[in-house]
Amino acid sequence: MSNLKRIRQRLITVTVSVLFICAAACALTHPARAQDEQAQGGHAQARQMRGEKWVLFSDVHLFAEYDWKDNGHAPNHNFAQARTAVLAEDKPAGFVITGDAASFSGTQDDYRMVVTQLEPITAAGIPVYVLMGNHDRLENLNAVAPHLVFDSSRNWQATVVERPYANLFMLDSYVDVVGNSPPKFGKEQLEWLAAELDKRRYKPAILISHFNLSSQLLDYDEFWEIVKSRPQVKAYIHGHTHMYTQDVKDDVHLVCLPALGWGPWLAARSTVPVGWTVAALRKNGIDFRLHTVNIEHELNGNLRRIYWLR
Repeated sequence: MSNLKRIRQRLITVTVSVLFICAAACALTHPARAQDEQAQGGHAQARQMRGEKWVLFSDVHLFAEYDWKDNGHAPNHNFAQARTAVLAEDKPAGFVITGDAASFSGTQDDYRMVVTQLEPITAAGIPVYVLMGNHDRLENLNAVAPHLVFDSSRNWQATVVERPYANLFMLDSYVDVVGNSPPKFGKEQLEWLAAELDKRRYKPAILISHFNLSSQLLDYDEFWEIVKSRPQVKAYIHGHTHMYTQDVKDDVHLVCLPALGWGPWLAARSTVPVGWTVAALRKNGIDFRLHTVNIEHELNGNLRRIYWLR
C-alpha cells in the first residue's frame, strides 16, 4: 500500500471517530427525557413544525356580551383575533377547546356566543371538539348546540378521535358539576376510557381534558392507575390553571395549555402568556407552537418539542 493511501485511510478513520464522539456527546447532553426544544421569537419561527396539525384553544371564557371586558381582559376579542390567525394558515386536522368555553356559569346565552364565534371555523370544514370545564354546563351546551355534544345520552362529554399518528381521547373531568363542586371523571367514564384504550393498544394515545392533575381531582388515583398501566398513553393535555407549563410523570408528558380568555389573576403572574397553541402530531411525539395575543410577548412563536418516553 502506498504512503498516500495509508494517509487517506488514517484520515478517514480519524474523521469517523470524531463524528462518533460528537454524536455520543450530543446524546449524553440531550437525553430522551429532556428533548423539549424551546426556541423563542424569530428563532422559533425558523423551525418548521412537522406532522398533522391541530389547533388547541383553552379557557376561552366567551361571554354573551361580545364587548365584555374586565381588567383589560377581552375574551371575545381575543378569540376573534386567534380565529383569524388560524384561518389564515393551512387548514388543520381539527380544532379543540379544552374546557371553559363559557364565561363564568355556562349560560345558554354564553353558548350562543360560542356557536357564533365558531361559525367561521365550522364553515371552513374544520372538525370542532368542545370539552367541558368547571365553568361549563353540558345541559346548556346541548340545549343550544346539540351538534357540539358527542353523545347526548350521557352526562359526560367524551369521545375518541383516531388519527394516523395517535388516537386522541377527549375527556370530561367535570362530570355532574354543580356550582364549585370538585372535578371528577366518574366511574362510568373511567370504565369507558379503560375499555377504549384496551381496544387501541398499538398506537400512541393522547388524553385531552380540562383539569390539571392534582389532589382536588376526586378520582385521581383511579384515573392515573389506568394511565400508567397502559404504555400507549404518551401525554395528558389540559388547561384550567391559565399557565403555560410542561412536566413528566411516570414517563407521561403533562402539558398545560395557556388560556386565551385571560391570564392568571395574580399580578405576579402578569407575564404568563395569553394565547393559543398549534400542535403537530408526529410518529414519535408532538410539536407545540405558542401564539400569543400580545404579538410582542417574548414567548410568541415558542416551539416546544416533546418525544414519547415509553
